[in-house]
This record gives sequence, structure tokens and C-alpha cells, in this order.
Amino acid sequence: MAVCGSITAGIDVNCTDPLVAGANDRLILINKSDIDSTTVDGSNPLLYTDIMLASGKVGYVFQGKNFSNSGDFSLERKDFGTAYPHKVKFHIFDNSPATKKQLDLLKDGLYVAIVENNYRGTGGNAAFELYGIEVGLILNVHTRDTADDAKDAAHVLELGSGKYKEPHAVATLYSTSYAVTKAIVDGLIV
Repeated sequence: MAVCGSITAGIDVNCTDPLVAGANDRLILINKSDIDSTTVDGSNPLLYTDIMLASGKVGYVFQGKNFSNSGDFSLERKDFGTAYPHKVKFHIFDNSPATKKQLDLLKDGLYVAIVENNYRGTGGNAAFELYGIEVGLILNVHTRDTADDAKDAAHVLELGSGKYKEPHAVATLYSTSYAVTKAIVDGLIV
């Protein structure tokens, strides 16, 4: 049996900077085809230090509220390998014709999502995560129940891996500090 990897270090509990759940209400979506280049750390394929968009292209903010955004992934074993389905769940709290138009366009695209965790990590090294960075995400769920008072009758959406899954767990976007990384992220949006 061929071995493609082996661990190189142990992992301890981070008592100084303990994990906290949840994600920021600002979700950023980028058309995957608008990404011109990425910079990946030479020793860690799950650490991206920069994203450059093609000239004139931008990412788009989908604003939630009250912790309405979340992201997750899971390992999927296949006969001859592994894959990681990525998912980003979010809610849209508007039902205008302009909103409906964008949501209708969303169903046919391929995206990368930037989710900002509530947990920033040491120096901000765990704040921003990239979902779908290698293969891309598609819209798998879009529902709206006008009688759903608990969700304010919001549009409920889920982007996720399609037929082809990501080869890695969710990647991190981080360069130098939280402030520097946030400036990179803010530079991508309208």
C-alpha cells in the first residue's frame, strides 16, 4: 500500500487561546473564475498568504445577522482515496427583485467563500478560512418559507462541493497578522 503522507508533529490543546464557535455575519463570495492567482505557503498547503483577482474583478459581501453564517467540512473516504466536501450555510434577509436576481444568478456559478471565524487564533492566524479554494462551491440548497418566523422568512442557502470534492480540509488565509490579512480580504470586495 502506497503512503502519501505521515504526521510530523503532535497537537496539544491551546489553553492560552481556546477555540470558540461561530462565524462573522459577513460572508464573502468570489467567482472562482475571477481568481487570477493565489500564494500558498511553501511548507503548508493549507495556508494561503494572498489571493489576487483578475483586473476589474471583485468579491461580493453577503451580509447576515445574529450568527446566521456557518461553514463546515468533513472527511469522505472513497475506495482509493479521500476527499473533503466543503459547505457554507448562510441566510439572506431581503426579498427585493434585485436580491432575487442575484440569488438566481448564484445557482449557476462556481465560487470560493471566505468565512471569518469568531475564533481568530494566535495573532489572527485562524480568523479567515477559504472554502472551495481548489475545486469550487456550487449552490446546493436555496429555500424560503414565508411562514418561518424564527428565521424572519429569510432565504436559506447552502453552497457546497458538487460532484467533485476538495482534496484538502478548509484552508486558512493568513499573512503576518490579523490586520494585514483583513486588509487583503477587504481589498477583494466591492
